[in-house]
Amino acid sequence: MKSEPLKGKVYHMPEKGINVFLFSSVKSAVQGLVKELKEKQAHARVYQSDETLEFYEGYEEGISNAIELIKKWFVDVINEDGKSESSL
Repeated sequence: MKSEPLKGKVYHMPEKGINVFLFSSVKSAVQGLVKELKEKQAHARVYQSDETLEFYEGYEEGISNAIELIKKWFVDVINEDGKSESSL
C-alpha cells in the first residue's frame, strides 16, 4: 500500500454531525510520516562531520523521540491486530 497524506480523506456524516477518516487512510498517513522521518534521519547522517556531530546527534535523537511518540499515540494504527510493525 502506498503511503498518502490525510489531505482530502475526511468523510462528512452530516446526519450524525461528525467527520471521520477511514482506518486505512490514517494507517497510510502514519506509515508515510514515520518513513519520511526515518529518511530525514538517515539523510542527516550523511552530513555529519566533526564540527557538526553534536548538532546532528541531537537532530537524530529528536527524530527518534518523535517516531517513538507516534508509535505510542497511534499504537492501534501501527500494530493492527497485534502484528509486529517491522516495516516501521
